[in-house]
Amino acid sequence: MPPRPRIRFLVLACLLLASAGCGAPATPAVKPSIRIVSPANGATLTIPSSQTSTEVTIRLSVSHFTLGGSSQIQLYKNGKLWDTLSSSSISLSLASGSYQFKAELVTNGKVVATSVPDVVTAEAPQHVQAPWLALSTSTASPGDLVGLHGWVPTTIAQGLGLVMVPGSLGPSSVGTSTPVYGVQIASNGTVSGSLRIPVNVAPGQYTLSLVSFLASGIKLTSARATLDVTANQTWASLGHLAPIASTWSADYPNSPTNWFAPTLQGLGSNPGQIGACVNGLIQISTNGGQSWTSVPDSSVIQTVATMVRPPGDVGNAGDKGDIASCLSVLTDAAHPQSVYATFYNTGQNNPVVIAVGYVTTNLGHTWSPVPVPSGYTMGDFGGFQADGATTLALFVSANRSAGSSTGQAGSVLQTSNGGLTWTSGQVTCPSLGPCLRFGAAPNQFPAMIPWYQSLQWSANGGRTWQSPSWPSQVQLNGGPNELVALSASRALLVSSWEPGSEYPLRLTTDGGQTWQNVTLPPWPSSQNALREAMILPSGALLAQPYQQPWLLLPPGQSAWCTVTALPHAFASPPIVVGSRLWYVAEPVNGAQPAIESTPLSAIHCSG
Repeated sequence: MPPRPRIRFLVLACLLLASAGCGAPATPAVKPSIRIVSPANGATLTIPSSQTSTEVTIRLSVSHFTLGGSSQIQLYKNGKLWDTLSSSSISLSLASGSYQFKAELVTNGKVVATSVPDVVTAEAPQHVQAPWLALSTSTASPGDLVGLHGWVPTTIAQGLGLVMVPGSLGPSSVGTSTPVYGVQIASNGTVSGSLRIPVNVAPGQYTLSLVSFLASGIKLTSARATLDVTANQTWASLGHLAPIASTWSADYPNSPTNWFAPTLQGLGSNPGQIGACVNGLIQISTNGGQSWTSVPDSSVIQTVATMVRPPGDVGNAGDKGDIASCLSVLTDAAHPQSVYATFYNTGQNNPVVIAVGYVTTNLGHTWSPVPVPSGYTMGDFGGFQADGATTLALFVSANRSAGSSTGQAGSVLQTSNGGLTWTSGQVTCPSLGPCLRFGAAPNQFPAMIPWYQSLQWSANGGRTWQSPSWPSQVQLNGGPNELVALSASRALLVSSWEPGSEYPLRLTTDGGQTWQNVTLPPWPSSQNALREAMILPSGALLAQPYQQPWLLLPPGQSAWCTVTALPHAFASPPIVVGSRLWYVAEPVNGAQPAIESTPLSAIHCSG
């Protein structure tokens, strides 16, 4: 049996502890707490677009703590004490940025509770740029070039185009028949480009808009601008015309029958020099067509047909031609024994025409290739041009593109003794009219590719030359183009039929720097393709729509009349020499083409 004294000690200890609460759980003390109620953790606050900061109220929840006296709240912003509060809320301004807030309960300088950090962000709203379009001018006429720039979101940039519709642009204004014009767009949505106002646009107000052709359909953007289209100057408004000089662009390889008369220096004052490539021969007249001299060219044609094409030309290097013929001819009034001729060579493996220049000083008994300047090849030959008492041989720079001319000749040779010797030369201003002329002719004529020759004007008497912004060049496929000088500053540009061209007649009043379209009366028929056109010495416009009779438009008139004195079709563009219109008549019933002429006095309105 255990000793009794030990039992008494345990009972006594329990009684003593019971008097102090032994056997019952102790009530723990409740600690103060604090938390940030708003703004919520991770919240983003938007700064008003018209301000640089936003107002925010920090609201706190405090438990088991009485504010007042030495019991306060300390608010920290980004780790630094921001303010000491005696209430559970405070308003403050936040600029754009990210902020971390933390609150502490402090009593007698001792921190008794701390909140969980609260992170908020204040930011300005994203600026949503609206699509926009601006034009270089608010007023234009048909034929004028209107520059444009703007911006669209990249999400709709694919398939972007420009439309032009009368009046205001509505949801149904863009249909399948509405023309769409191309624009350039950068990777950031910037839009640039230009629009040549079509010649058939009637005067009035138009809306130009950028449209996006998406897979889901056509989307009209809000990038719009208005343009007032005013009427062009008309042929009738030009009034009386008195041409003082005329020059022609280069000829083109159409068939072995070609005609080129660059010896024309002034309408009605030509000395009577005429040259033609016809029936496989060069025909020359020095007396206005009263008699003709045949200049043999078989030896040079044989040479050109078998010559190796210059390296770097379109086609295969080392190709030999299988066809050669006379392309154009230039005579020399001061040296009647001299003839300058351009021949063409067509390669066996590539239907590309290469032009080369030859000269004879004895009416074809012997021929010599035109000298080639240092750094050039015959493949850079850009044609012959008459320049007063001298004859020029132009060479274009080697960076030309096939079928086009870079315009200003890279090198010029000249002769004043009929081609016996050549020296370095320079293109000069014509003796009459503006300082305006055609540039070097293209040397290569690829099949199925348009051929162009530049238009050049000079502001310093011919020391330097430049192309106008429009038209910078003329197309040769439809036939030669004519420059007609009216005064020292005014000239007309007459363009024969060009695929896609809408501007057969253009006018400059500042020496060739700028040009404007001249509206012609409608044709009597629905055919609008112009096959031939030229200005006569009387100032009348002689023209032939494709597969239609010849028409005449006298100065100041507003309607065409029919001309019956001319053959229905020519094998070459006509020229004026003296008092007659000369041309190569279209062969009939297998006959050879013949050089013919019609008195200018017979070319008038029939009936």
